[in-house]
Amino acid sequence: MVHSQQSQAFGNAKVSVCNSKTLLNKPTGFINAYDFTLNPYRGCQYGCSYCYAAAFSPNHQMQQDWGNWV
Repeated sequence: MVHSQQSQAFGNAKVSVCNSKTLLNKPTGFINAYDFTLNPYRGCQYGCSYCYAAAFSPNHQMQQDWGNWV
């Protein structure tokens, strides 16, 4: 479970600091040839209209707010 400890504005984006369960993850899909992946953050402060990553947001509201949270 991820818990937000603090958040602040950075431009138009809300930036939250969270604790994670793990730093390293087992890769899947097209990157499964690697041993581990490292994903140090989630979200985006840009929200490009062509980006596919918004579809992987934790919930519908965060998907709608894509580009406004990290």
